[in-house]
Amino acid sequence: MNAIISPEEKIIFSGDMLIQSLVPFILHSTREYWYSLKYLKNLTYHYDLQCLIPGHGKLAFSQEEIIQRIEKEQSYLQKLIWKGLKLIQVGISLEEIKKQLMYISQDLAHLQSHQISVHTFLRDFEKWETAIIDDLNID
Repeated sequence: MNAIISPEEKIIFSGDMLIQSLVPFILHSTREYWYSLKYLKNLTYHYDLQCLIPGHGKLAFSQEEIIQRIEKEQSYLQKLIWKGLKLIQVGISLEEIKKQLMYISQDLAHLQSHQISVHTFLRDFEKWETAIIDDLNID
């Protein structure tokens, strides 16, 4: 995931990330997206970023709002990944896992961004199996 930071101006240009949608639109890798969010959060604190300019949607004008957007996307992704990994461990078919992940929430089932994110997770779930799952910080 790409972002540009201007430390002097305390601005981050986030491209297709943090666009203030209901859920992120993750096309390439849920794992890379997860780590990108963590990295952006650290950079936001490190450089005291105060303005977010996404490629789409509204700008954010405080560090607090930037962090809220990051944490909202992290929360969604955490639920999707954790639920998916638990279903994989049970040993059910990928089609059944897909069905259950699509309806992780009735509010999300109809969203194209959620549907794409589910497909992306299913395409790269092996990467999560070999990742350090503790990094998800889930109880």
